Amino acid sequence: MSNAGISTRSHITNQKIGWWCAIAYLMLFGNGFIMVAGMFPPPDPMLSADAVKAMFVDNKLMIQIGFLMMMFGCAFGYVFAAYLGQAISEVEGKFGILSIVTFGSQFSTFLLLGVSSLLWELLAFRPEAYDANTMLMFHDLVWLSFILLVPPTLPIYGAMAVAAFQDRSAVPIFPRWYGWLCAWALVLFLGGVGCEFFFDGPFAWDGLFAFYLPLVDFTVFIVATLTLLWKHIKRQEAAL
Repeated sequence: MSNAGISTRSHITNQKIGWWCAIAYLMLFGNGFIMVAGMFPPPDPMLSADAVKAMFVDNKLMIQIGFLMMMFGCAFGYVFAAYLGQAISEVEGKFGILSIVTFGSQFSTFLLLGVSSLLWELLAFRPEAYDANTMLMFHDLVWLSFILLVPPTLPIYGAMAVAAFQDRSAVPIFPRWYGWLCAWALVLFLGGVGCEFFFDGPFAWDGLFAFYLPLVDFTVFIVATLTLLWKHIKRQEAAL
């Protein structure tokens, strides 16, 4: 098999690069957000303006470094988005609507995550000089933009679920059970919409339905996706 003039071995190598870019994205994004910036667990939406300002003044450098890591993580995410779109195109037999939706939805999600990271960097740029109420407004903005990423993310799960259900290959890249996993992922991510309306409880940005269930949801999804993609790569290598 060849791919537009690229040898099969080079095609497989490119897929491996895309796969490892997903690992780089997860390591940079996860460690930057949790370990360095210290944004896990999420801050209480009910924090006062002075408390928000103190958080950024006291942790300025670590927040700057953590969200810079997240921005670099998004750069690797774009490469993985291209690989995932290409994988769906193999299911379709060409670049069709499912593969284009998968790539486009992921691309827009990573773009918005990068913008969210930039807003966090803004808050940490010179927090001692900013008015506390202004910081509170931007703090609300950045968390709402981060959790309310639901709409541009949903088409990924929908397109991949349809691809898994429609694939009739003898050895599908994404088996039928994966389609159900994506369908459930789509449903569970809808809880994030509630953070626009609640300051506390399960639908607030630090709540069960808005944050923790989508986090578990994404973790299961990405582990399953990377496992299936790696098996697909190994099957291609075995066929050389």
